[in-house]
Amino acid sequence: MYHIAYSVENIESAADELVKNANAMIISQIKDAEYFKRVCFLALPNMQIIELVEE
Repeated sequence: MYHIAYSVENIESAADELVKNANAMIISQIKDAEYFKRVCFLALPNMQIIELVEE
């Protein structure tokens, strides 16, 4: 599995929650997306990649 994507209402607060509570590291800053409003990628300590999608 390459990564898991989650649809969120507020990408900044979701990313902050993952950084603070799951020790995630942002590996791709929040960017405007083609098919969604914005996206960003984070890595968990176990190297699982999480994609956050703001619709």
